[in-house]
Amino acid sequence: MFTKKYLAIAFASLLVLASLVWAATPTEMRYGIRFKTEPIARITPPSGAVGMYASSSDRVVLISDSGTRTPIVVESLAGVASITTLTTTTLTATALTTDSITGDGTGAAIGLLASTEDVTGANTIAIAECGKTLTNTGASGTIIQTLPEASTAIGCELCFATIAAQLFNINPADGTDQILGLTNAAGDSIQSAGAGDYVCLMAVGASAWVVTASNNTIGNADAWADAN
Repeated sequence: MFTKKYLAIAFASLLVLASLVWAATPTEMRYGIRFKTEPIARITPPSGAVGMYASSSDRVVLISDSGTRTPIVVESLAGVASITTLTTTTLTATALTTDSITGDGTGAAIGLLASTEDVTGANTIAIAECGKTLTNTGASGTIIQTLPEASTAIGCELCFATIAAQLFNINPADGTDQILGLTNAAGDSIQSAGAGDYVCLMAVGASAWVVTASNNTIGNADAWADAN
């Protein structure tokens, strides 16, 4: 009887242990959602999409029925400190508006196209447009562009390309900002009318923009000259 009692306890213990192992084992579902830690998730597939929630230590892999990795759409990165590894086809971050992406100096961003915009009228450039190349393609007269306030846009780089042979005028936001190296006073603008001229500017201080790249067409010595 002593043996039967302890056999029953041992059997019950094995059942409990088996259930714990099963709960902690990575699981696969129809969409290939695998949780390597505890399977904490909410899945809501509206119109065929998959929504989920997992603890910060979880890793999620999406695998299509064919066995290939499917695009992951990140709708919000709020509260996410870092992404250590991402092997996927497509990443769409619709809410990445305030955080930085920092590398370790060993990787590279490849296959990304720069954003360009053709402006045909006066335009005050928003900080959200940093990184763009603005052109005067299609312009029939002078086009004036106003830079963001330097003190609120430190690290912002903007490029300007004169495509139409019309004056392309670049203005600081106010009388305290200066485009160093091309102007002799704060508040002065620069301009060029040579098709093919371009200049890239970066805000590097509370009132300073510097030239990071420039070009002027042959014979156009007045490219990006001080206009004030």
